[in-house]
Amino acid sequence: MPDRTLSIAGEAPGTSATVREWNRQLQRIHRLQSQLADLQALALTHRQALQVATAPMTQALTEVRQQLARCLADALDGKQLAGADRRAALVRLARLASELAGSGDATAREAHDRHSDIPLAERQAQDRTGWQERVEGWRQQTNERDARREARQARREQRRQQREARQTPPGGASDSASQPTPDSALPPGDSPTDDPATLLRRLFRQLASALHPDREPDPAQRERKTALMAEANRAHAGGDLPALLRLQQQVLQAQPASGWDDARLAGLLVILRRQVADLERERAAAQQNLAWEAGLAPDSAVTEDALALARRAAAEALAQALEEARVTLERAGTTGGLRRWLRD
Repeated sequence: MPDRTLSIAGEAPGTSATVREWNRQLQRIHRLQSQLADLQALALTHRQALQVATAPMTQALTEVRQQLARCLADALDGKQLAGADRRAALVRLARLASELAGSGDATAREAHDRHSDIPLAERQAQDRTGWQERVEGWRQQTNERDARREARQARREQRRQQREARQTPPGGASDSASQPTPDSALPPGDSPTDDPATLLRRLFRQLASALHPDREPDPAQRERKTALMAEANRAHAGGDLPALLRLQQQVLQAQPASGWDDARLAGLLVILRRQVADLERERAAAQQNLAWEAGLAPDSAVTEDALALARRAAAEALAQALEEARVTLERAGTTGGLRRWLRD
């Protein structure tokens, strides 16, 4: 992952409220990006550890389920089952076929479809619809919670601005905002009144012009510019303002954003706040996905300890399922035992 950090401006006495707000938003972006990277690393570590802990039992359980599916298919083919027993066998076979689909075993699916009025694919579609409805309800609750949190943050921000407005000395803006802006503070063609989207687009165009690989005769430099241009494209497509500004400082040796005038910073703060909101939603989604994957409650804290407990619980549940499947397979070895299993 490329380094997308951007230096925070020093806040000397008299620093304007706009620069202080710029710094606050940059710090939030840096923190959120770090939290996202930590979550990705945590998810990868969890999946690897879960694979190591459960792989042997998963393979053994797959083999037992394959044998159970063959017992059910043989009983259905031989017409040993009728009425409620036959319907129960089809339900069990559908469940086994779904579980075995991940291992590439199509035998159980074919046996199910030979004897059922409803193809297994249709059964699975019905199950997916029910699951999606449950997930959608969960997402709606999460979105409502996020909306309440954002409303609280907006109220806090409004109160902060009101406090700063009361502290502003008579005469209007702070000293730094009243100073004349040198021409060098703005790239050619920019003005303090440009909207944020225009400023972002012009910033990207300056970088694209400077990094165009076809204009570079040196192969090593061409390769470097190609990599930087790819990074600029990603940043522009994602509206990642700090990444574009960092590239501007690195490639064009431009003045840091912290040295710009308040009017221009205020316009770009719109993009910065939007990026903060996007990162917060991305972090919440990553936490929810990992919690769901590990079998944790939706509002649980996703930590190393919580995931370790989840892996232990998953391994214990898998061991129990394997033992129960072996007992069931032994019972299903006779017609009477098979019927008793189906009626349980």
